[in-house]
This record gives sequence, C-alpha cells and structure tokens, in this order.
Amino acid sequence: MWNYDPTDDPTDDCFRAGGDLYRIMTEEQKAALIDNTARNIAPCSETIKYRHAVHCYWADRDYGERLTNALRLQLATVIELAKGDHKALIAATLPGGQFDANPCEC
Repeated sequence: MWNYDPTDDPTDDCFRAGGDLYRIMTEEQKAALIDNTARNIAPCSETIKYRHAVHCYWADRDYGERLTNALRLQLATVIELAKGDHKALIAATLPGGQFDANPCEC
C-alpha cells in the first residue's frame, strides 16, 4: 500500500496555506487563535508543544513567535528546531529526548 511522504515532493509546502490564512486574519482573530490554541494545547506534553510551535513558525514567523510566547516555550529553541526539516523535528522531539514527554499537571 502506498503512503504519502512529503519528502517525495520537495516542492510540497504543507505550511504555506496555514501561513496565508494567518496573514489575512485581523489582529483580533490572530489573538483568538493564539489564545484558543494555547489553552487547548496546555495539557499536552512539551514535545507536542514544541512540534506545534515549529509548525506554526514554518507557516508564519509571527504566528510561531506568538504561539511560542503564549505556551511559555523558549523561542531560541523553536528557531533552532525550525532550521531542520520535518524528519529532524520529529527526531529532536521524540519522547525521552531533551523535552518533557509527560503531560502537564492540570
């Protein structure tokens, strides 16, 4: 059975559409998006939070920076993780690595 692998097409940009949508949002819509995402992702592990923050950073730098701040993550770490590709991001955020893989106490 064939499975899609984004690395099969190096021109495929999975994050462009999300960034395009973010850039046409009003400031009020952007704030609601960041607030809702941060609140709903709060129970997730640090590994998931960093992965999502990098995905948002890949979509739009401002989007990623604002979400990183809302999640109280280290922006320098998000920027460093964003320098790699998706496989490198997954490898860097596997449970048991440098990030806490346990859900937070809520």
